[in-house]
Amino acid sequence: MRLILHLILASTISVGTTSSRVVVPAFLTRHVLIFNNMTDGQSFTVHCKSADDDLGVHNVGQGQLYQFKFHSNFFGTTLFYCSFRVGSIGGVFDVFKNKRDIKRCPEFCKWYVVGTGVQGYREDDVEDIYYHFK
Repeated sequence: MRLILHLILASTISVGTTSSRVVVPAFLTRHVLIFNNMTDGQSFTVHCKSADDDLGVHNVGQGQLYQFKFHSNFFGTTLFYCSFRVGSIGGVFDVFKNKRDIKRCPEFCKWYVVGTGVQGYREDDVEDIYYHFK
């Protein structure tokens, strides 16, 4: 029983300031949701990867969603990046970076593809990141 308690305590990460401390399980399932929010009927392709996983190329039509889930690694260094292509423009952007997103979107990281780029939203639905296509 003591071993189980020690394992549970060891698999949590404490984040935040001393006045507002939040404990986030290190192995919490995290979700990245990428919405096609373009209004002109265009689709886009997305290809997401991490150091360990290649999620393949996906075509996302207007009003559709591409999503994936994962667990952050024990060391807190998980990074997922995606290449986006809309017609002749696009870019490669970090959609989950553990140090940035552990508090920003601890469970659901939402991204909206619009005609000129990708908008990132915190878990409380506030836009806080914008990546511009080139």
